[in-house]
Amino acid sequence: MRAIHHRRLGQHEASAALQRDIDARPGRGYTDHDQFLAHNSRAITAKQLGRTDEALRHFYAAHAAARRTGWSGPLILSVGNLGSYHQDLYNFDDACRLCQEALLMAREAGATQAHVVAAANLVVIHHALGQMTQARAMAQLIVDLGPSLPERLLERLTGPLGLGHLAVGELEAAQAYLDRGATSLLGDGDG
Repeated sequence: MRAIHHRRLGQHEASAALQRDIDARPGRGYTDHDQFLAHNSRAITAKQLGRTDEALRHFYAAHAAARRTGWSGPLILSVGNLGSYHQDLYNFDDACRLCQEALLMAREAGATQAHVVAAANLVVIHHALGQMTQARAMAQLIVDLGPSLPERLLERLTGPLGLGHLAVGELEAAQAYLDRGATSLLGDGDG
């Protein structure tokens, strides 16, 4: 938790140093859930430090640990984080496959926030792949889930929503979302 706190304060090197120190401690018994949390945190720190290979290694290790837990929360988060990171790296085929998996898992688990975040990622991915109808469909999924979402969450999705409308030439609807200002998706993948 201290390493995550350092990172959220922008102290990425301090976070990485603390994580290395924790790894070097002898006799630590970690559950699969502990390993999921640790690898996920290390992946995010490495990502923020621009260490792509290290980030990927930890995101995949976090996913392996999440699978061993068998719990839907860690599984959804790990698949979503992997998809999102592949999106950042312009590996759109992998990103699409992983985000679709996260979307289905989140829907099945009733994890509305994760469902919407996966859909937002898929808007961007489908748009990048030239799949405009699918991009618009994902934007519509977000709109349809809107009444069940916290207001602040929808406010953070104006970019993907605008892009979804833009994809199919709905310029006024796109402009209405984009006029709300530049936004980003949720946090940094810890949530």
